[in-house]
Parts: sequence; C-alpha cells; structure tokens
Amino acid sequence: MTFPSPDPAIFLADIALTCLTQAVTGLPNPPLNFCYRVGSEVAHDIDQLNDLCCQGLAYVSLGDTFPSSDSFPEQDIIRQANTQCAPAAWSQQYRIGIVRCVPVVSSETGAMPTCAEWNAAALQNMWDSVALRRTACCIRNYITNNEGFFLGMSVVIERQTQGTPLGGCVERSMTMSLQFPNCDTC
Repeated sequence: MTFPSPDPAIFLADIALTCLTQAVTGLPNPPLNFCYRVGSEVAHDIDQLNDLCCQGLAYVSLGDTFPSSDSFPEQDIIRQANTQCAPAAWSQQYRIGIVRCVPVVSSETGAMPTCAEWNAAALQNMWDSVALRRTACCIRNYITNNEGFFLGMSVVIERQTQGTPLGGCVERSMTMSLQFPNCDTC
C-alpha cells in the first residue's frame, strides 16, 4: 500500500495549512503568518521585534492520535494485544486557528477602546470564522473526493471555539478529526 509522502499525518497537516492559506485569500486583512504550532496552547505572545497577534497568526497544530476504524471518531477499544491484525486506521486530530489583536486601553492616554475599534475587531473575528469554515470544507472535500489513499476515510468537523482576550490577543480555532489508513508496521 502506498501513502502520501512523507507520512499521512504530515501530509494531512500540509493539506490543512494549504486550505487555511487559501481560505483567507480575498477576505479582509488576511493574517501575515501561516505556520505550524506545537502544544495544546498555541503561543501568540509578542516579542521585542514582532507582534504576531496584530500581524495575524494562522496555524495548524497536531492533536491527539489514536486507533479508530469501526468507531471513528471515537477511539477503538479492541485490545490490540489480543488481535491478529494491527489497527486498520488512525484518527488524527488537528487544531486549526487564527490569532488576532483586540483593542486594549491606550497606554498614552489611559482611554478605553472605542466602539469603532471593538466593531472592527468583532467584524475581523467574524471573517476569521468564515475562513475557518472554508478551511474545514476544503479539507473535507479533499478527503471525500480522494479516490486513492484516503478512499473510504472519514472526517469530523468539530465546533469553532472563541478564546478569551489575553494580553491584547484573541484566538478563534476549531478541531478536525481526520481518519487515515494504518500504514505503519505494527
């Protein structure tokens, strides 16, 4: 059996990042940074030279991986040590998100953000929601229209979540569970 190079999970992460990049094309104020992130909490703090959240950060992060074939998207509960065959398929979760600035109190005057500033941030958040929905459709269409390696595999698009503003940044993200055939030698 052949699979996408270099590994199905890495290949799907590439598809997710490509879909995310395409999804913001033509939308107002696309993020400047598109990259992978690691961990359950995506770092989006500023450093001395860059303010990633104000530039906009669009990311894909690898989540949980577990055997899942008959019960996808749930984990298979068959005891692998007692079976003749390795797991038939894996479930791979991906977190896909966009980090942006939110208005904060002015350091010069101490003034609260205006309604216009909050309205602009809220509208940007709505456009980011559109981008994440488009990303989910792009990934789903890739998997379901694939007549090769991913034939018969499933996709679960989970809810979008809105993070709480933190340090002048806010994050909107979603999780997707993608199934792929087991090609590892078990």
